[in-house]
Amino acid sequence: MDRLRADNSQSGEFSKKRLPDRASDIDVRGQQIQDPDVSSEKRVFTRRNILLGGAALVAAGAADSGQLGPFANFLVKPLGELDYHAKANEFKEILERNYGIKLIMGPQPGQQRFTGDMVLLEKYKSVMELIAQELSHYPPEMIREIGKGRVFEIRVIDNFYVKGAFVGLQSSDKAAKATAVAQPIAEDGITRLSLEANESELLQRRTIHHELNHFFAAKWENWERRNEKWTAFHEKISPNPYEPVPSGTTPYTPAPPGKRYSLTYYASSAAQEDEAVCAEWMMTPWLHFEFRNRIATEQDKNVRDTLLAKYNETIENYRIWSRGKMDKAFWERIYQQGLKENEAVTSNK
Repeated sequence: MDRLRADNSQSGEFSKKRLPDRASDIDVRGQQIQDPDVSSEKRVFTRRNILLGGAALVAAGAADSGQLGPFANFLVKPLGELDYHAKANEFKEILERNYGIKLIMGPQPGQQRFTGDMVLLEKYKSVMELIAQELSHYPPEMIREIGKGRVFEIRVIDNFYVKGAFVGLQSSDKAAKATAVAQPIAEDGITRLSLEANESELLQRRTIHHELNHFFAAKWENWERRNEKWTAFHEKISPNPYEPVPSGTTPYTPAPPGKRYSLTYYASSAAQEDEAVCAEWMMTPWLHFEFRNRIATEQDKNVRDTLLAKYNETIENYRIWSRGKMDKAFWERIYQQGLKENEAVTSNK
């Protein structure tokens, strides 16, 4: 998703070098202006604390049931100061051996478009654990396919900025602070995901799933057919449901009343963003619950049918891309965790 911040504006880009049957070669997601889930009060039971605690419980439960695969032993042992370098090397080895991914600290050298700094040790540790937890939801072979035949790297960067013109949001010529940049095929031929280290964990988790969806779409989808299909989901609502959204739109900006067929305002900007936002929500327990709740409570049948079509399409896409491993039972587990998180938040208001 193209989410950027430049002063108080945002902009988004897709490469002009579009190839047949392939999604764009770059996707940028910028950081939010303010995380609404972080309470300014010193309370224990904020939505953020409950949701982050839920993520830890999901990881622990998955470890108990053997669902974490290669990262099972890594995640059940805390990263301590004394064994940090050993654990970091272990993590990188697991990541490269099982997922085909190289983890690198800092921005790509020798170029000026993507700039940033090296990452502080403590933040690097937390990002490693977060990456391990979120990748553990996917079959390793599904991730390996993304960069098959190429180098696939994840770069963790502090103070991450992106320069250039962007599409998806209304244009801006200012450099923007980004949360992530996804490049299925970068100019140097590498598959690359760059992540901003100093971001809220909730947004980082969502971002990983969002950008992975773009990688999957670039690998397995026909660009034009996908756009036609997602546009057709809105046939009873609007023949042209997608249009650029204003600068200043954040990941938390809700869709206006006339665009309730989109989960967020930004999802209404393009079919590829709509698809990625749906995947991001469905991979995030509390948002998965919210997605299904919107379908259940929507009064307009056409809007409800459109949301349901997107939900079912996401399930079918991931079933195909994962070769059946991400089945309906997989999604139901995520929903049930989201239901528990929603109940916890509600009971502590």
